[in-house]
Amino acid sequence: KTAEIEIELQPDKGYRFFENIKFGIASAHDSLGCYFSTALGKSFRGKDIIPDTESATIDIAFFGLDQKQTFMQFISPQKVNEKGLPSIKTATNTKFLNNQILVTAADFANIRQVDLNIYPISKSVEITKNIQSPLPQIILFENSKGKKGAILVKEFVAKGDLSYIIADIKVLK
Repeated sequence: KTAEIEIELQPDKGYRFFENIKFGIASAHDSLGCYFSTALGKSFRGKDIIPDTESATIDIAFFGLDQKQTFMQFISPQKVNEKGLPSIKTATNTKFLNNQILVTAADFANIRQVDLNIYPISKSVEITKNIQSPLPQIILFENSKGKKGAILVKEFVAKGDLSYIIADIKVLK
């Protein structure tokens, strides 16, 4: 038996793109996840037992206080204990610019590799303000490997204790 498959190759854009990633509020971390690895393209829940090799790749952590959107922000994996989240054994540091004004939601669709490279994410100053409505909002970040990226928070889904946000992520390769 033989099978034929036609594959159309697209030019390399220089970044990875992840769509419709769910990040749960504090009460939903064990069901929906609160951590994400851009290297693996994988979400992790608070109750997951994460091997050291995988935990070292987690570069995004999300904390949402409650279903009222009282307090939501992306935080460094090294700082998850400060928010009462399950610790990450081999946590790395990621800088986030929550509530930045450099990039709009309309810009996100047209982001190019060169754009991600030039966004000024300081090594010494991190903006850790609350993600505010109205959505969509853009959060810029730089992980411990120097890879810059942008998170488009598209929507907040209110489902009581299982509330979550939906986000798209673009990060340099």
